[in-house]
Amino acid sequence: MKRPQHRLSKAVLLGLVPVITTLYVGSARAQGATDPGPSVVRQRLYNDLRPTGIALSDKPVTTLGLDGYAALGVLGMSGKVQGHAVVGAQLRLKLNYFELGGGIEQSDYKDEEWRQIHGFFGASLPFTNWVALEGDLGFAVRRYHSRDTRYGPDGANVSLPSLLFRVGISDRPAAGILGARISAALFTQVDLSTRDMYWEYRLQGVVINSGTTTFGGTTIGMLFDVGFDLSLKKAREFE
Repeated sequence: MKRPQHRLSKAVLLGLVPVITTLYVGSARAQGATDPGPSVVRQRLYNDLRPTGIALSDKPVTTLGLDGYAALGVLGMSGKVQGHAVVGAQLRLKLNYFELGGGIEQSDYKDEEWRQIHGFFGASLPFTNWVALEGDLGFAVRRYHSRDTRYGPDGANVSLPSLLFRVGISDRPAAGILGARISAALFTQVDLSTRDMYWEYRLQGVVINSGTTTFGGTTIGMLFDVGFDLSLKKAREFE
């Protein structure tokens, strides 16, 4: 925890930045030197005041972000394992050291596909001069769909509740009101129930084979996320 004297000293120094900038630029102009411009001098002063080392930020900025992500996952279902590519989008609110949001997701088509809507809540720990560590717990409704007509003329449609777990890192490379954010995470999704769907093959109206497929399983994988953050307060360059 920072000592009060340190905070006071930092506040005094930051308050003097505009004054020092004005005096420096005025002196340069009076001596006929090349004018660096107030913005350049201010950025140099901020860089000098930037903390060194890695530490948990004591002033996380509240942001509202819109993300798009792509993922590669493996689904274990009905006694088999199948790889899937996934795309999705989500809205995320970061408030102090917490975050919450929701989104939609779509898998590729390989035997069976799924679509889902989800919401999540978790922690986001931003570190100065490094990345933010994130962990989320979410709830989803995952809808499986198969176009295989052995389940009937419309195929199979099964909706199941799921739990989501994500652990990853993110970074906002530039300060400002609007900034890009990139992140990567490992995830697990576990369906809370399963459902058996009957199927049969017919030849000239006669059933020659039948059985059931169990929908519902566990997905593990990794995702890469790119989005934009809108800050309710501009992040200062030296924080």
